[in-house]
Amino acid sequence: MGYQWPSVTDELIPKQSDESEELSESPYTIPNALTVARIVACPFLGYYIVQGDYVVATSLLFACGVSDWVSVRKTHMSFAYDSSTAT
Repeated sequence: MGYQWPSVTDELIPKQSDESEELSESPYTIPNALTVARIVACPFLGYYIVQGDYVVATSLLFACGVSDWVSVRKTHMSFAYDSSTAT
């Protein structure tokens, strides 16, 4: 008989379920809000640097750095303890 090639529709194309999958988590979380705040702060940081107001620029950069460190630390800790979410 010979070799029979696998059916493309059976193995290569994933079957779609009739049920629509819902998101299990909300995108409106504190880490996401902190990320958006850091992105929004970038133009202000640039403005204060260009204007020569280095105290405000450094404070803003420090606040963004601390919030980033806390966010990364919390994510790392949730993975270290095998948590199902990082929020």
